[in-house]
Amino acid sequence: MFDATTHATLNTVQITGSGWQASAYVAITSDDSKAYVTNIVGNSVTEIDLTTRTVTRTFTGFSGPRGLTLTADESGLWVGNSDPGSNVLSLIDLTSGTVSRTVTIGYGALEMALSPDGSQLAVGQGQENFISLVDTQTFQVTQAPVGDPQASTGSNGKTGPWGVAYAPGGATLYVGVEY
Repeated sequence: MFDATTHATLNTVQITGSGWQASAYVAITSDDSKAYVTNIVGNSVTEIDLTTRTVTRTFTGFSGPRGLTLTADESGLWVGNSDPGSNVLSLIDLTSGTVSRTVTIGYGALEMALSPDGSQLAVGQGQENFISLVDTQTFQVTQAPVGDPQASTGSNGKTGPWGVAYAPGGATLYVGVEY
């Protein structure tokens, strides 16, 4: 944890488990009380109490979790599984601590963004030529083409939409594409 004004290190929270955890993506509750961190290699998500700066829970059973974002009411946490063959998003019910739903999307769920009204989840999929748009009420998925299908960024020949962000009003979704 860093102080954004002074750039000083405030604290380091050790996330334990078997082997190298590769903590990568973080989501913070709106009241700054909790942080959720994906552990890509450890196939888990860690909950950290930001007041005590301690690990409070670890959720397991994922497959290369990367991107994550809280639901609009913060009762749930969307987690993207990015390992090959893992074509699903997982929704953790934060009250029970269990996965309450999975939604099938394309391969490689990375960055995620929730629309300002909470009705749509956009998922950047670095291994596909599209993003997935999930209706958060019906869980229906629409895949929107993004990037140049003629471009190649590696062995899979895909252009890789990774980052996604909604403009504050929600009318525009910005997508970062790796070429």
